[in-house]
Amino acid sequence: MTNLRAQAHQPQRARRPRHARPRVAAAIDFGTHGSGFAWAFTSEQQRPIAERRLTFHMEWIDQPAPYVKTRSALLVDAGGKVLDWGFAAARRYKLESRGGTDIGLEHGFKMRLPEGDPAAARLVTRYLRELYHYAVDRITDEAQVREDEIRWCVTVPAIWRDRERHLMRGAAVAAGMPDDVRRLLIAVEPEVATQYCQGHLQLSAGADGEQEPGESAMLVIDAGGGTVDLSSFRIDAAGSLTELGHASGGPHGGTFVDRAFLVNVLAKRIGGDLLHRLQVDLPAAVLEILDNWERDKRFFDPSRGAPFNLPLPVKLYQLLSSEGRLARFAASQQGVEEPIVLSNAEVKAAFDEVVEPILALVDEHLARVGAGRLDHVFLVGGFAQSPYLRSRLTQHLHGRAAVQVPPNPASAVLAGAVHFALDPDVVIARKSPRTYGIATNLPFDDALDPPERLLPGNDNGRRLCMDRFEAIVKRDDLLPVDTERKVTLFPVSDTETELELVMLGAEAADVPRYADDPQVQVLGTVNVPIGPANGRAAAERGVVLTLAFGGTEIAVSAVDAASGRTLQHRIMFASMGRGGA
Repeated sequence: MTNLRAQAHQPQRARRPRHARPRVAAAIDFGTHGSGFAWAFTSEQQRPIAERRLTFHMEWIDQPAPYVKTRSALLVDAGGKVLDWGFAAARRYKLESRGGTDIGLEHGFKMRLPEGDPAAARLVTRYLRELYHYAVDRITDEAQVREDEIRWCVTVPAIWRDRERHLMRGAAVAAGMPDDVRRLLIAVEPEVATQYCQGHLQLSAGADGEQEPGESAMLVIDAGGGTVDLSSFRIDAAGSLTELGHASGGPHGGTFVDRAFLVNVLAKRIGGDLLHRLQVDLPAAVLEILDNWERDKRFFDPSRGAPFNLPLPVKLYQLLSSEGRLARFAASQQGVEEPIVLSNAEVKAAFDEVVEPILALVDEHLARVGAGRLDHVFLVGGFAQSPYLRSRLTQHLHGRAAVQVPPNPASAVLAGAVHFALDPDVVIARKSPRTYGIATNLPFDDALDPPERLLPGNDNGRRLCMDRFEAIVKRDDLLPVDTERKVTLFPVSDTETELELVMLGAEAADVPRYADDPQVQVLGTVNVPIGPANGRAAAERGVVLTLAFGGTEIAVSAVDAASGRTLQHRIMFASMGRGGA
């Protein structure tokens, strides 16, 4: 077993290396339902956020209307070859699909990426490849820059932690994006949306004849297609951001309202077995229903009292008729055979399956940061366009906070990601979302440690306890960006040619004593090749690992303690079970 000794160091801000500034900052907002890109010249960083000139792409092939995003969808043939993507993929699928396995429409794969599904990872990579090259062609043409003069930013949900962010970076690089941490940034969706909301406050202050807003505290609720994420920040007079409470969220986006509609409403009309057959044999009919539902659900307001009328696909009508189910279907909606008629109560129930957990998330976040500390609460994201979600959230926070919805809330993350790519240093400190630690051997305590944990043999006469959890960073620690923690590793024997640091995590505030505690997750390992001993004693073969916290990703570097030489290292994130991250 490798003997690891953690050395205590005070947090310090590492100096960033200087590099030539790219000419363009671009962002990709990769969403569950839709994705888009936007960009700006890096010279815009000198302007106040509200005055920056950003370029959004609004013209997609086969789009039903101008919009900042296209569909996060791929049309593939039976062999898996990509035939089309975006709106064009969805349109071709509805026109050309005949059921069976001739062609298929892949969508919703973003939400499967954290599950470790290799197929989902491949789909994410293939979709990003289409979107990235499409964006590069247009940006280089419009801005008259080279591809290597663009700094990119890709967004991820706040609930995605280290492993998922690592997977996203890997997919982006595999898609053709630069394999350089300075030219490819991973940004947290509600966090960058905070910068968009800053711009809205600047505009509001200017419209009222006031000076730029001073120090304030802001909560941003980013309600997207797959997730709802929350971030809260204190904004100082210079516009820099310090996180108040670590980001939180859950899988409660708008697509889960769609799922509730299918399972709890449509299945009761036509039967769960028939819905399953439609999804397998006639998925284009289900897609048609969902597209019509999507068109109407975004305007749902129970105070209006009007029912929803969704066209009934011809193939579904024929199936209901041929199988003798049409009468049952009509009876479920007061004798109407066509269209699909949904009452306000049914639609409200579908929404409430998602809205209620969102309200609970908001309460939990406010309990951590304190509602009294907040000056502004913003609701953004595509789902923020829902009048019902807006009204429920406003009612829920009445007397505690006023909810604001900025113009174009669906563009908030995309615009904010461009701002972040322009100025990555705008966030100066973040709260740690969990306790990070290492598996190590520490002095044995007869009063606390059971005999079976005593390390066989000894280490220079010391009695050591095996598999202890030693905290490096604790949950909710406020970490300036690039806060460094150093860990020194030593081999146990002369035969070891590689050192391994096991990275651990725990969600609870209390630090566990042992690395194999049930609440501890193995996040991954850092492996450092050290070569053969060549006559050097174990104590002379130490490696100093520097772990940098406070950014959107953990950075690791390795140095030979004796020579100061930088060593190569590999980070391997765990995938499942106790090792899940």
